[in-house]
Amino acid sequence: MTQVFEIIGDITDIETIAVDHAIREIARLREQYGTGRWRKLQLKSMKTHYVICIDNSDYPASLALHKVYRVLPDEDAARDGDLRVIDESGEDYLYPASCFVPVEVSEEVEPLLASSLTRALQPA
Repeated sequence: MTQVFEIIGDITDIETIAVDHAIREIARLREQYGTGRWRKLQLKSMKTHYVICIDNSDYPASLALHKVYRVLPDEDAARDGDLRVIDESGEDYLYPASCFVPVEVSEEVEPLLASSLTRALQPA
């Protein structure tokens, strides 16, 4: 089965969650790849964020009122009060955060929503 995924940004936050003997499969790893200081890493905050547009008055061609949009991580934009949103063009642009409200999406719904948004952005 082929898995399809999309890279939406750089990995910016990684934490070590286990070292050497705390790694369940350390014996197999050492046998296959040799000794060394083994670490198990985990990406932090990989959850995709979504927002709903509540004000498109300054961007009527780019944002649809009451529509769900995916937000890409951008710390610089957040510091300036903006969000990097994939808009109606299918490209990501900065918009004022005040134009949106965040939406909590369950783990079960997130893949369905991501797939739906991807299909909506593909040309007919």
